[in-house]
Amino acid sequence: MRKFSKISVTWILILSIPVFGILLIIFRFSPEKQFQVLITASVVYVATAILHHFQDKTLTMEIIIEYMLIAVLALLLLQGLII
Repeated sequence: MRKFSKISVTWILILSIPVFGILLIIFRFSPEKQFQVLITASVVYVATAILHHFQDKTLTMEIIIEYMLIAVLALLLLQGLII
């Protein structure tokens, strides 16, 4: 039997990246809305990473902290591009 749950994590990322890109273009004149889109994208990134590692049974606290720190770093860097 095929594991559709692993495919769904990949599809979440594949489908969400263009959606977030389009939203950033739509809200190009509103830095506040763009930042909200980036926050949502970061949450999706962390959630799918945690789900992926949970499915592989490799989820540890260090991995959760690592993904959260990378998301915060990306938010800080991209916020500088928006403003």
